[in-house]
Amino acid sequence: MTRAEKRDAYLRKTYSLTSAQYNRMVKAQGGACAICRRKPKPGRRLHVDHDHNTGKVRGLLCNN
Repeated sequence: MTRAEKRDAYLRKTYSLTSAQYNRMVKAQGGACAICRRKPKPGRRLHVDHDHNTGKVRGLLCNN
C-alpha cells in the first residue's frame, strides 16, 4: 500500500473523508489554518478538527 493509499484509508476510517474532500477543504481555507490563518510549514499538513461526540468535521487546523 502506498503512502497516499494509507492516508486515504486513514481519512476514510477516522473522519469519513476522502482525500479529494480533504484537498477541497484545504483549498477552500486557502491552504491555511481555520483559526490562525497561518499556512503549515513545508512538509506538514493541516489536521482535521472534528467534534468527538458527533464525529462532524469542523475544519482544518495547524498545530501551533
